[in-house]
Amino acid sequence: MSLDRLLAEARAELDRTIALRRRIHERPELGLVLPETQRAVLDELADLDCEIATGGETSAVVATLAGARPGPTLLLRADMDALPMEEQTELTFASREAGRMHACGHDAHVAMLAGAARLLARRRAEFAGTVKLLFQPGEEGFGGARILLDEGLLDAAPRVDAAFAIHVDSSLPAGHVALRGGPILAAGDVLSIDVVGRGGHASMPHLAADPIPVACEIVMALQSFVTRRADAFDPIVVTVTRIQAGSAGNVIPPTAHLLGTIRSVSERAASRRASRRRTASMRRCTSFPAIRSP
Repeated sequence: MSLDRLLAEARAELDRTIALRRRIHERPELGLVLPETQRAVLDELADLDCEIATGGETSAVVATLAGARPGPTLLLRADMDALPMEEQTELTFASREAGRMHACGHDAHVAMLAGAARLLARRRAEFAGTVKLLFQPGEEGFGGARILLDEGLLDAAPRVDAAFAIHVDSSLPAGHVALRGGPILAAGDVLSIDVVGRGGHASMPHLAADPIPVACEIVMALQSFVTRRADAFDPIVVTVTRIQAGSAGNVIPPTAHLLGTIRSVSERAASRRASRRRTASMRRCTSFPAIRSP
C-alpha cells in the first residue's frame, strides 16, 4: 500500500469529511442519546459493505470491516457528544442548538473516523484481520464507554485485540500528528463540593453564615493542596470550573456549589486520588455562635 496514494485518496475525501463535520457541528447533542448524530453517522456508512450494530441504551454505532485474511481485530474509536456551552464563534456552520457546542472536537473525530471507514472499505482485500469502528456517545462525563461495553456491543466475534483513538489539538499545526511513549491524555474524575451555610439579607451578613467566602477559600486551598500532596513527576491537576451560589444581588444564599475536574496520568496517581475522595459539606460556615437579631 503506497502512503502517497493513500494520502491522495484521503485528500480527495476532504470535502465530504468537512461537510459531515459541519453537519454534526450545527446539531450538537449531549450525553448518551444522540439521535441526530447517530443518523449522520449511519447515513455516511450506508454505502459501505460493512456490518452495522447500534447501542440499546446509547446512540453508539459499531461498524465492522473484515479483511481478506485472518488476523487481529483492531478497534478505532471516536467520541460523539458535545458540551453544554454556548457557541459564540459566528461561523456559518455554528451550533443551532442553544447552550450546546462541539467545543472539544468530537464532531471532527466522528468525521475523521467515517473518512477512515471509507478508505479502509476500499482496501479490505489488502489487509488481514478485522477493523471495528466505534462511534461512542457519552464521553463528556456520562460513562458511555462503560455502558456500551456492559450491554455487550463489542462482544460479537471477533473480539477486539487492541484499540486506538486520536484527539484533535488546536495547538498543533494542521497536518501534524503528535505522539509519545506512555500516557498522553489524563484520566478524569468529577470534583463536586457543596458548602452549606445559612442564608440571610446581604445588609446583615453577621446574622447569616455566608458560604461564598468559604467556597472561595476552598478554591485557593486546593491549589496549594495539590502542590504539597502530589509528586511533581507524577502529577495530579485539580481545576475548579464552576461556582454557583445565589440568585439575587441582595441575598446571601444558604449554599454554594463548586464543580471541577481532577486529572491524573498514571494508575499510581489515580489510586492516590481515589483514596482521598471526599464529599465536602459544611453545615456551618463559622465557629462563632449564631447571632440573633434583637
